[in-house]
Amino acid sequence: MPSLPISSALPPFPFWLVTGGVFVLGLFLGSFVSALSWRMPRGYSILTIEGSQRSICPHCRTPLGAKDLVPLFSYLFSGGKCRHCHKKISRRYPLIELITAVFCTVIFAFTAFAQASLPGFIIMMMLALVLSAMFAIDLEHKIIPDRLNIAVAVLGIAALVLPSITAETPLATLGDTLVTATVAAAVYGVLPIAIRYIFLLVMKKDGLGFGDIKFFAAAGLWLGLPALPLFLIMSGFGGVLLGLFWKKATGEDAFPFGPALIIAFTVCLCLPEKILSAFL
Repeated sequence: MPSLPISSALPPFPFWLVTGGVFVLGLFLGSFVSALSWRMPRGYSILTIEGSQRSICPHCRTPLGAKDLVPLFSYLFSGGKCRHCHKKISRRYPLIELITAVFCTVIFAFTAFAQASLPGFIIMMMLALVLSAMFAIDLEHKIIPDRLNIAVAVLGIAALVLPSITAETPLATLGDTLVTATVAAAVYGVLPIAIRYIFLLVMKKDGLGFGDIKFFAAAGLWLGLPALPLFLIMSGFGGVLLGLFWKKATGEDAFPFGPALIIAFTVCLCLPEKILSAFL
């Protein structure tokens, strides 16, 4: 994970207050994520649906006004129903808003990179947004769209380049940094391919989807080789727990592995490098 020293980028307010503000920001970003995660798997435009740029009620198709779009609170105050047709609105919307707010808050609170500069903050909030969308889409559809994996990779490269642009690290070291990150991405990407085909050979069924494999590679750009052992341990342990829960809740053996990967990635992203290196 690229690092920058804490600077005066934070507003002159108590840290808990700034973190609370990030949580509120996360709720608003979550409103976008809930729409994105509904539209993208269905092939709708991210910006428009049925010719309208505004969100609509999924039942009566009425465009929603400002009072319908206040994250979390609109759902609570309306009793979880549309104001127009009075039919129940899925709980997925407030849940995704909360999930996004949690990702934003945790990533901000535990990464110096998000606190050190406005560009760093923007990159990390965009990462939280993309991770939240991945989390929701994989849970609902058991897929991780290529566009979201590409977004994680592009944001990772931006995070690597930013310290050189802001003169926090010498520009001459940028090439070495990018090479190291590329090697890490390759290792992260190749390892799950091997795991997938071993699983196919032994168990005669898929253990990992290609979306998961691509996420591994994108994660390598962010985490680097020191985090790989812990990332694998946490992903495997999280996958076992998620698989057991999924089996009990749905009766299905096949479960979305993405959420376990995303949580493991976020934890590794937030841990100090000394802790990550201890697992090598």
